[in-house]
Amino acid sequence: MEKNRLNRLRQEIDRLDTKIAILIGKRFLIAGEIGEIKKSQNLDIEDKKREQFVLSKVKKEMKGARQKKAISNIYQEIIKETKFLEK
Repeated sequence: MEKNRLNRLRQEIDRLDTKIAILIGKRFLIAGEIGEIKKSQNLDIEDKKREQFVLSKVKKEMKGARQKKAISNIYQEIIKETKFLEK
């Protein structure tokens, strides 16, 4: 039945969302540590080269222009929030 399939797929997305949230939380904790190191060494929080590297790396994992654009948008938000946490 299609309704059962729909429910199974939604449950899988729910599991993935939980994993993604946990991983992003870990990323934010590490970013906080990086921010402390940057402060102690008087380094700028913003590193455009690093940001471009990260965006390029995650886009390589996607297939098709729409997925690449979507992951780029998502990671730009993650990077923005990460910089806030590094301050």
